[in-house]
Amino acid sequence: MISEELKSKNVFLYYDDPSVFVSPQWPLPYTMFLLWRLLWAIWNSAWMCVSIRNEIAFGSGEKWLIYLTNIAYLLLVIHSVWFFLVVLFHKGKTPDATRWYHCSLWLLNTVAFDTALMVTLLYWSLEYKGILRVQSFMTHTINSVYVLLDLAITSIPVRLLHVLYTLILSLVYLIFTVIYHLMGGTNSEGEPYIYRALNWKNTNKSLVISSMVLCAGVPLVHLFQFACYSLRAYSSRMIYDTVKVNVKDEPVQIVVETQPRAH
Repeated sequence: MISEELKSKNVFLYYDDPSVFVSPQWPLPYTMFLLWRLLWAIWNSAWMCVSIRNEIAFGSGEKWLIYLTNIAYLLLVIHSVWFFLVVLFHKGKTPDATRWYHCSLWLLNTVAFDTALMVTLLYWSLEYKGILRVQSFMTHTINSVYVLLDLAITSIPVRLLHVLYTLILSLVYLIFTVIYHLMGGTNSEGEPYIYRALNWKNTNKSLVISSMVLCAGVPLVHLFQFACYSLRAYSSRMIYDTVKVNVKDEPVQIVVETQPRAH
């Protein structure tokens, strides 16, 4: 299985069965799955609006997008809204082919999962200061709860080589933090860095953390995503195969009525 996953063709965003992008892994009714998608689209969008409003009220709304937390949450919002629209568009019917919007959904699904878990891990290990606010809990914890639940329910596959997309995003963000520092940028509290752990005045420490994130953090998180997907697919096969066997082995009983039914 691993050797098959590592084939170069699996770098690309194409899948032979487009139904995986519009249906759950489990036999849920279309309306229930659509409702699941709608609720998360509303939930994520609402908390993003709360986050932006609070940043504006703090007087630093223009700096909302400098934070990896907010970029990752924006990806979650785009993912959840886009997923809802794709499922709504197909109205419970199987697509006839894999289209560009399926591929873009697959890309969002992969990157949103990886970045959400990375944000959670980095926040609680490096940035948490002992004070927990509701908004912070939503954007640094519930974000990961969402992607884990969604991974368990949906049928979108995970490719090992798709870690490349998250690595590209991570590298671009790290380069941005360096440029932002060199230009004298500050965070919303006026400090000369975006995150304490990524203060480029301490170059050696920042390089170590950046290298660990790129070389270990992102690959391990994506490997975890692949492991969860593999477990979901294996569980689905085991359950459905068991059901098929039970149905096949079920004895057929024929009852012959010799007396007329009472009316």
